[in-house]
Amino acid sequence: MAPEEMQHEPEELQEEETEYIEEQSSRDRVSTILTVAIFVVVLGVLTVVGYAVVAGWLNPPAPRTVGEATLVAAQAAVAANPSDGGAWQAYITSLMAANQNAKAAQAIAMAQKAVKDESITSVNVAVVQYLASQGKFDQALQTANAAITKDLAFRQAELKNLRANGVLAAESMIPADHLIKLYVLKSQLLDRQKKYDDAVASLTAALQYDQQASDVMTSRGYIYLEMGRKADAKKDFQNALKFIPDYAPALSGLKKAGE
Repeated sequence: MAPEEMQHEPEELQEEETEYIEEQSSRDRVSTILTVAIFVVVLGVLTVVGYAVVAGWLNPPAPRTVGEATLVAAQAAVAANPSDGGAWQAYITSLMAANQNAKAAQAIAMAQKAVKDESITSVNVAVVQYLASQGKFDQALQTANAAITKDLAFRQAELKNLRANGVLAAESMIPADHLIKLYVLKSQLLDRQKKYDDAVASLTAALQYDQQASDVMTSRGYIYLEMGRKADAKKDFQNALKFIPDYAPALSGLKKAGE
């Protein structure tokens, strides 16, 4: 081998070695950066998980009272069937009972978006109750009136559909529990405004859907007492007692009507 070639060979090997060292060093730096980044992310996740466990997000405490158990059950029912107005009503009223009014308002907004069928009447019952509990009586009355109108339209559409399919259906065949509740709530709001005639009319409308509703008869009887119409009040209390002989509010009302 020529002397010049022998002189160049160590220089080439040295350059290759230097390049290898630099490349290896670069890889080591990248690896270190990735390791640190992964460590930071893992640490952050563990911190969040730890806080969530402590706060009860991932491991919620067991219900301590009947009210808490009811709320948990209602929340589960909504999660299982988010389009069911009855489930939302139970959840909203449970939140109200627990004095979680901000969450109740959020649940109302969610329910109004999620429920598209006639079970929205159940949600509207809860809305009226919520508004009244917040002292928004005028808004509650407006909501009750709108909800009643909407439910009556649902009922007529259902009757029309049944009859179109050859079913000889009467309106009494369609459940009216929540409609009755709306009429009762409306009467309470009107009674508060001392609009006694309108309050009586609302309860009379409710009785068209359940003529054996002792509680509704009794409520009307008490409004009659406020109006000084003791004979009408006595009649309502007596009729209520025909269906529930030991109904305490009716018994008390009958005693007051006889004074």
